[in-house]
Amino acid sequence: MKNLTKRCLIVLLAVTLLAVFSIPALAAGDNTITIQKTTAGYTYKAYQVFAGEVAEDGGNTILTNIDWGSGVDGSALLTALQGDGTVGSSFADCTTAADVANALDDFSSDNLKIVAELIAANLTTVAVTSTYNTTNYTISGLDSGYYFIQSTLVPETGTHTEYMLKVVKSITVTPKDSDIPGVEKKVLEDDKYTDNGGYGAGYNDVADYDIGDTVPFKLIGTIPNMAAYETYAYTFHDTMSAGLTLDESSIQVYLTTAKEATLDTPLTADGNYTVTTSGLDDGCSFEVAFTDLKTVPGIGANRYVIVTFNATLNENADIGLDGNPNTVYLTFSNNPYDDSTGKTPDDKAIVFTYQLNTTKVDGEDQTPLPNAQFVLFNEEKTAVARIDAAGKVDGWIPLTTIQAGATAATITAEQLQGYTPAGGGSIILTSAETETIGLFTVTGLDDDVYYLREIAAPALYNPLEDDVKVEINATTNNGQTWVDFSAASALTALEVKVNDGAGAAGTLNTGAVAINVENNKGNTLPETGGIGTTLFYVIGGTLAVSAGILLVIRKRTRFEHHS
Repeated sequence: MKNLTKRCLIVLLAVTLLAVFSIPALAAGDNTITIQKTTAGYTYKAYQVFAGEVAEDGGNTILTNIDWGSGVDGSALLTALQGDGTVGSSFADCTTAADVANALDDFSSDNLKIVAELIAANLTTVAVTSTYNTTNYTISGLDSGYYFIQSTLVPETGTHTEYMLKVVKSITVTPKDSDIPGVEKKVLEDDKYTDNGGYGAGYNDVADYDIGDTVPFKLIGTIPNMAAYETYAYTFHDTMSAGLTLDESSIQVYLTTAKEATLDTPLTADGNYTVTTSGLDDGCSFEVAFTDLKTVPGIGANRYVIVTFNATLNENADIGLDGNPNTVYLTFSNNPYDDSTGKTPDDKAIVFTYQLNTTKVDGEDQTPLPNAQFVLFNEEKTAVARIDAAGKVDGWIPLTTIQAGATAATITAEQLQGYTPAGGGSIILTSAETETIGLFTVTGLDDDVYYLREIAAPALYNPLEDDVKVEINATTNNGQTWVDFSAASALTALEVKVNDGAGAAGTLNTGAVAINVENNKGNTLPETGGIGTTLFYVIGGTLAVSAGILLVIRKRTRFEHHS
């Protein structure tokens, strides 16, 4: 029996891929496996491979009267062991479970892996499932024996990693997370961020952009200990919302020693990985797949596979909440004995954009005014927004495209009014004549500063002399703490300021902020019977007096001439 204990411990050490264990004090009868893992979402199942009775032998706790356990089809397993071309001869004379246990003596680690693979293929449906209590997983109610443990990451099915544990007493297992890869997604916030967290300047979980902007993303995959595997499959699955359009040509893959490493030399796709952007079974937007991560030059544990790519925030973008998320997960080899794969939990980044509602009003009574015309400058006043028929931003047109050498100070209203963008759309924003009179809307703006310039005032009104400064401020979670993936915790406040005045709250759900722009009426000719009559009298009287003076002068002149 000492030899049996030794043999099974050899199996345990060779097949254990995620766990190290310690055996506490003796606990007869009802045994428990405690798995010290705090991450939620896993399911562990214990299959009894060998059953037996507990006995003491020279201070060692051993298993005697070995028989097949309830979790394995012993007859099928024995047939599979005897039929294997590599290990079959070692089991040729075996007829019982005890014979199989005795035959395991002096097996090499490679042969023990083959045995473990055959055990995994001949398990029954009889298993005990773990429960989770936020600090660990427990598998309770176990009889004495040797158990084959499967870990499954919900909601995926199938084996993730298998290992065998001796249970003659309650035991504790500590999984080694370094043997499970992980993945993170980050987005570049170009204007504001609080802590890059080692991901590279500006890269975090949340960003906001104009529609039409290029949005850079980064996927960061950790590399596990792959020593037990002959080959190791490793695939990024990235899914974009409808508001993001992938730039396929921008996808680059790097092997680095740090998450924020300078990304100088990308891996080459040929021989290392493949990129697929269509026809994917899981509906994701693209995949970056390594058939065998172990063949990548320089690969090793404690390194990172980083995928960078760009997407465009497009006209289908959600405004305000719920934002425009981008999701990634990894699939990876999780059993060195077959081709099964595991799946990491999803990780997300999110991009927001906003809407500016402007109403043109009378400066005295706030009556809405139609037919005012504006253009929207960027913060630097180097470009104007091109707007599509739905009022959405469709890019930015440099002033120099409208008029060679033009600046905000030199370009004229006539030049702006006369410009028609190539490819459609318009740069002119006109306050409405009907329905919501006086309103014009620009959809798809960043948290940023913009300037409205009036290029045509309503009839009878003076045009504005100065540009209107509009500042959209969004409070977003731009650190590395967005862990609940709720849009409401990523975007928490929205306001707008006009000409550096007090902020006015926006509406988070719609992402809209609203302002009024006032115009005052110009000077008009006076009406008949009013002050105008007096003016005419005064002017007429003045003219009459002037005429009298002129007449006197002429008469006098004539008189002097004749005398």
